[in-house]
Amino acid sequence: MSNFSDVREMLMHNKGLHLRTAQFYRGLADQNSDTRTTMLLNTLCKHEVGLAEELKRYMEQAPDKVLNTYIQYDRRKDSDSLFDIHFDPASCEQSDVEKLASKVDDYFCELYEELAQAADVQPVSEMFDNLYEHLVEEKKRLSKDLSSLSDI
Repeated sequence: MSNFSDVREMLMHNKGLHLRTAQFYRGLADQNSDTRTTMLLNTLCKHEVGLAEELKRYMEQAPDKVLNTYIQYDRRKDSDSLFDIHFDPASCEQSDVEKLASKVDDYFCELYEELAQAADVQPVSEMFDNLYEHLVEEKKRLSKDLSSLSDI
């Protein structure tokens, strides 16, 4: 925790990271030949776009006082490892994609949990707690969506 970032910058970075993840899933879907895996990747892509839109709404509704608050935290360097894959995109299986999606969701859950703890200002801490709770709920919803894909 050697860098300072304001809350707005952190949210903008995370919004961009969700969109980058969606694009990554889209690229994998375009390369994959299995119909079910492609459907799974497309579902994950929509999930990430939805999370990016949610962050945009947070930024539109949050008071400037919260968005302009600086916190001592910078995790941007850690996000590149999210896109390291150990499978061939053309022939990856659902289990490979599910592991990748879990890694991405875990990254964001840990991030928001750590940001809530790092924030010294209660409204900022509460905002990151809310983002964490929202992400946990979205993860549950996504899990249900993914299990329904397995039934198809």
